[in-house]
Amino acid sequence: MLIDKGEFSKSMEVSKIDTCTVNNDNYRISSKRVVNKSLPVQSALNLKIDEFCHKHKKCLICDLNVNSLDLQYFVDIQREIKLSGLPNYQGCRIPVFSKLKIEFFRSMLVDYNDHILCDLLEFGFPIGYTAGDIVDIKKPRNHSGARDFPDFILKYLKKELEYKAVIGPLKVNPFIYSSLVLSPLNSVPKSTPGERRVILDLSFPSENCINAGIDKDIYLGESVNLTYPSVDDFVNLIKLKGRNCGIFKRDLKRAYRQIPIDPGDINFVGFHWKNHIFVDRVLSMGLRSSAHICQRVTSSVVYMMKQSGYLLLNYLDDFAGAEKSEDANVVFDLLGRLLDSCGLEESVEKASSPSTVMTFLGVKFDTSELTISVTTERVEEILLLVKTWLNLLVATVKQLQSLLGKLHFVSNCVRPGRLFVSRLLTWLRSLPDDKCDHIIPLYIRKDLFWWYHFLKSYNGVSMMALEDWSQPDEILETDATLSGCGEPGTFLIVSDSIAKYVKLENADVYAFRGASIGEITYQLNKNKGSIYEGYKCLVIHCGTNDIHILSIDQFKSAYCNLISTAKLLFPSMVIALSGILPRPVDFEETGQKIKDVNMALLNLCLSYKVEFIHSYRYFLKCGKPKVELFAYKDGGLHLNCEGTRQLGLYFKRRVAHLI
Repeated sequence: MLIDKGEFSKSMEVSKIDTCTVNNDNYRISSKRVVNKSLPVQSALNLKIDEFCHKHKKCLICDLNVNSLDLQYFVDIQREIKLSGLPNYQGCRIPVFSKLKIEFFRSMLVDYNDHILCDLLEFGFPIGYTAGDIVDIKKPRNHSGARDFPDFILKYLKKELEYKAVIGPLKVNPFIYSSLVLSPLNSVPKSTPGERRVILDLSFPSENCINAGIDKDIYLGESVNLTYPSVDDFVNLIKLKGRNCGIFKRDLKRAYRQIPIDPGDINFVGFHWKNHIFVDRVLSMGLRSSAHICQRVTSSVVYMMKQSGYLLLNYLDDFAGAEKSEDANVVFDLLGRLLDSCGLEESVEKASSPSTVMTFLGVKFDTSELTISVTTERVEEILLLVKTWLNLLVATVKQLQSLLGKLHFVSNCVRPGRLFVSRLLTWLRSLPDDKCDHIIPLYIRKDLFWWYHFLKSYNGVSMMALEDWSQPDEILETDATLSGCGEPGTFLIVSDSIAKYVKLENADVYAFRGASIGEITYQLNKNKGSIYEGYKCLVIHCGTNDIHILSIDQFKSAYCNLISTAKLLFPSMVIALSGILPRPVDFEETGQKIKDVNMALLNLCLSYKVEFIHSYRYFLKCGKPKVELFAYKDGGLHLNCEGTRQLGLYFKRRVAHLI
């Protein structure tokens, strides 16, 4: 619902206000008309929040008014900020009310890389809305999650007014120079029985809502890279501190509601309840930018602890750490004192003091047994969901997102399960964002069938991978034919991992996993005069692993060095270089560059009088990679069996014409 900015001015001048009566020494607003004694009309709100309803003798909502916020103050600064055309932290720089201790933040974050964070804390975070005026004036109906729980909503409003987190109750739009946008309320159950979380649905209606006007990738002109800590991150922290280390966590209370927003944006976060209007002045639960802003604030606390020599993880309002048993209590207490010094209110009852067992990110960690686990109830819940999916023919995007959330949760503990989530993610990305039913592909059913059989026998417990698996300097993979009894074949293939499974009767393959052009050059030098002798032709395939790193000129230089080395070491061999293959996994990003690199390599081969194999052509169809020749489990990073077979046959045919 949008309340036009002219509506309030008209009401103040001549219109009848049916239910509001406000008295003040300088002016009087009666039930009939506004009579201004000494102030201009637009200043007629020089009062505290006294605009409550007396139409009925008892109005539970109006009784919630705590008379603690100066409404005129918010109207005035909102007008100033809007007229300035800049966010408050850049233009007017009017401090906003919060319990955050700004000076402490400034003293602790002198060298912090987020240079404007303290200004945003002091002057309020812009919500990031950039889409302009909303013209939809339909009155939003609160969702059933709010309508069916009126007592809980009333309790919520009382609490938020006491915290000074909302402005209200109001009867009209107080913002003279801005329209007031109202969004519907909703509530969802919390994990605590009997508790509900109130949400302001800023994604309603889907085609013309506040969240649609907030860019999820850009905030204040900078890219947003919102990442949360994972189970693996916490395991790494435990690994750093060792077995039997103490793990602990602390939790913020009402984390979003402790962070103020820019007063210039408060007209975007209005809502109504029982014909009364309220406006948020802190982050709304349901605002697209809230998570990024909250993570940004709590990350600064992690930085403060790091400056003291202690490592933490922050997941929105949760802080978790691991320390050697003798230091854990000291660090746990220090974190509590730090939160208090910052003015951040903690949910003390949710704190977990140092122990060898703790639940974080929904997963139970045990540093004594070195295990991570999920509850049997959760495993059974997910098993039932997978079984239900196996009986479905179609599903919506929302259903798929819910399934992926559950499977991803289990995959945090079960690494192999991540392979069987990847194709579901790929399918999700290919679907339009709609409410239609989509036919479930056969390959998705196969992956779900794996999950079904796995979950039936899974007890929810997995071991932590604490060992350091060293990466070998090289991996040598060969294919020696049975008929040759290990003797050299007609030609030799030296490659990165793309050709490691090529099997040909008259060829040997030496594949080096992850090898760059420089590493292939090094391997040729390293093994000169030994395993590479006795062949008629040398086929070299490399460059894929350099595609994101090297420029075209750097590719030319690396290939020049490789070709010169090969000609010097193997003067009697026919030398052929294979072009880089296009890959579905990153073709949108690298397709043109691969084409340019292959063209440059072709010209180099002509200059150095060596052969060039146009192998990449076979793997293209209509200018795009043939996905049927690439492995689906890794998103098209490597060739599948058929792709490998075709690559080998192509090498064989080309070599047959060269020797």
